[in-house]
Amino acid sequence: MVEVDVPRASAVGAQSFTEKPPGFSVRPMQGSDEASALARIWHVTQVDAHDDGDETLDLEATRRYIDCVLLPLHEVIVAASGGVPVGFLALRRNHVAQLHVAPAWQRRGIGTALLGWAKAQGWTRLSLSCIRERVGGFYEASGFRAKRVIRTTQACTYVDYEWRLRQAPVMYASAKHTLTVALRSTVQIPSP
Repeated sequence: MVEVDVPRASAVGAQSFTEKPPGFSVRPMQGSDEASALARIWHVTQVDAHDDGDETLDLEATRRYIDCVLLPLHEVIVAASGGVPVGFLALRRNHVAQLHVAPAWQRRGIGTALLGWAKAQGWTRLSLSCIRERVGGFYEASGFRAKRVIRTTQACTYVDYEWRLRQAPVMYASAKHTLTVALRSTVQIPSP
């Protein structure tokens, strides 16, 4: 894998969520050949998240789940560097079912760019579930709010999160010749 110098996620925060730092691209999954790479990314992030030595996490079972459930039922978007997947997002309607970034590529704006892609699809609301202690801070920094606690164990808290578009995705002109565009950007229109 080629290492590319990519700005940290904090540097990306000032950008619009449809922009991404240089060094990787966000695109639709390109064929089932990439499923093995996605399985490895998912597997390593899950093993890391469940550092209690959970032996039920099996790479081959993860690949079968991706082939049989994830790909047929979800839109899968890949973040790739040099053509090699380094992260992915699976979206089913307005629910983010999976978001995984390879550990060596985390904190480089990839998760933010993948979520930005999902936000730009026209949904006024996105939902997801996660372990608060592991990634809740990332989602909260990305504009998601905790809706409810699903369950709590000794090790972690599982939470449903939701993101809502703060402005209706419409355009309108005001008397001052200002055009307000969806997603909170404003463009000045010169007077005739």
